[in-house]
Amino acid sequence: MTVLVESDQDAQSTKERIKRGARKLFALHGIDAVTVRDIVRESKTKNASALNYYFGSKEELIQTLICDALAAANQRWDTALSALEKDGGPTNIRQVIEILVLRGLPPTASDDDEASARLFATLLHARRRIVTDTVKKLGYSSYNRALSHLRRLMQPMPLAVKNQRLLFYFWSSTSILAVLEAALNEKGRFTPPWSATDPLLNLVDAAVGMLEAPHTGRVAHDRTA
Repeated sequence: MTVLVESDQDAQSTKERIKRGARKLFALHGIDAVTVRDIVRESKTKNASALNYYFGSKEELIQTLICDALAAANQRWDTALSALEKDGGPTNIRQVIEILVLRGLPPTASDDDEASARLFATLLHARRRIVTDTVKKLGYSSYNRALSHLRRLMQPMPLAVKNQRLLFYFWSSTSILAVLEAALNEKGRFTPPWSATDPLLNLVDAAVGMLEAPHTGRVAHDRTA
């Protein structure tokens, strides 16, 4: 059994390098294609057992990455929503969507949270159960709070339609943010065609349009809310 002896500062540095390396590789290649050895190599960790030592396993590392990304987003959403609620808002759909898009998992994340948009999109497809279980376990409530506001602000239509629209928003925005993250160049600028206009604000416009559009279809249960 290999025992790592590192100072607290060195241990924290090693853990952060492993997480950054894993986020990058998972975002580029997917979850299943990346091995523990790949992550250790990418993170330039000298001791090959460092990942298992600090995180237990690849799956536990994935849970840690989910917690990191969602905890940061949850805090940003909570702060922004609380400010609006303090002033009696939100009063329109755009206010909520701007918070979700611009303060969630932005493609222009800082160095300690890079590749989170692609990682989250990948995890939803490859490890959705881990994501949902982690969210339930840690009680991240800000996103659900935002959804409640959106349901209240949407025009009258069957609740089933509202919920389906919100699912449309969730899956489309998750995929779009991942695409935009991959479209950043080394200077942190969007490459064409995403650079034609501010893609994040355009995403906000598109999402608002999706949620505000009138409903013309049929539903099995005509319950409105």
